[in-house]
Amino acid sequence: MTATRPIPTDGNLPQAKRLLGDAISALIDPRPQHLDGHTHWLNPLYHELREAIDAQRIGSSRGKPESQAPLWVAALAALIEIDTLAHRHEPHWPISDCDDYPTVQRFRIIDARKWRPQDTDIIEELTKELVRLAAAVDKLFAVPPKFLDGPCPHCQAKIARRLNDEGEYVRGPALRIDINGPDDCSATCNNCGEHWDRRELPFLGRLLGCPKIEGVIET
Repeated sequence: MTATRPIPTDGNLPQAKRLLGDAISALIDPRPQHLDGHTHWLNPLYHELREAIDAQRIGSSRGKPESQAPLWVAALAALIEIDTLAHRHEPHWPISDCDDYPTVQRFRIIDARKWRPQDTDIIEELTKELVRLAAAVDKLFAVPPKFLDGPCPHCQAKIARRLNDEGEYVRGPALRIDINGPDDCSATCNNCGEHWDRRELPFLGRLLGCPKIEGVIET
């Protein structure tokens, strides 16, 4: 008896298109940042990456992360990968009145494309790549976290294991402070997961006996 090969079925095209649109938007559209009841709009990730690389090339320090060779190798690699991905899925040179980067225009064409149900797998793979690349670019511009030497007020741990940038577990201070902007920071215990938002940081500082934390809590 000959085995019958399963007939491939079409995926959820509407959902796949929506997720693709979200992934494209996360990379090429302005990003909202909500602080203290107000919305501020940040430059798109792709534009931030291009402008930072251009600034590095002309020796300017404006808008770039820490000037470290490995970091900029990663930035250039991410840019090449994003441009290549856009070209692979939309090889024609975009013709429009828009003066934006060709890669951005290509992604807008891809987002507006009339996809077929049988294209769902292609859409999902493209979406995964875009999500991965957006996260990689976002990480390039992230401010390195600060660490506090005191014990966590919740679990009393001073040391905890965490993943470093190479994906390896290392031991270090349990209390981590993440800084995403001048008014956007928080603290987390790497051991128990207890979290303190920006408004709670002064209270955390008092519990640790350090009401002032350089670069985070100054009053």
